[in-house]
Amino acid sequence: MKRPTHAVAITCGFFLAMIAGAAGRDPVIRPGAPYPNSALHWPAKTADYDVPPKLVMGNAPIYPIKQAFAKAAGSAVIAFTIGTDGATHNVRVVRTTYPYFASHTVLAVRHWKFEPARKNGGPVSVAITFVMSFGG
Repeated sequence: MKRPTHAVAITCGFFLAMIAGAAGRDPVIRPGAPYPNSALHWPAKTADYDVPPKLVMGNAPIYPIKQAFAKAAGSAVIAFTIGTDGATHNVRVVRTTYPYFASHTVLAVRHWKFEPARKNGGPVSVAITFVMSFGG
């Protein structure tokens, strides 16, 4: 597998259904429900790819129960690679505001499947830095 040379940063909002839904925000993403590709805001084209990857299967992380009851907000920054096979590889925590935000995000991302990014018609791997925000 060819190693990507640049990382793409994407940010996603993750809101509890009971505190989300304000106008102008990303759609409500329920914990454990299928994660929509539309919530991933990819750059249309970069030096690494002509066509961005597309999430075809994966669930949103589970909101840590203690934080949900406290209505606490936070985030986890996770880095990973989307391989030419569409699977996630080398999933690791960059930083987090609460350890379980990171661990729940890592558990979810490990099971995500993508249509890989394409460059000149062929699949290429892409390094991703993913920000998952919890609460709202």
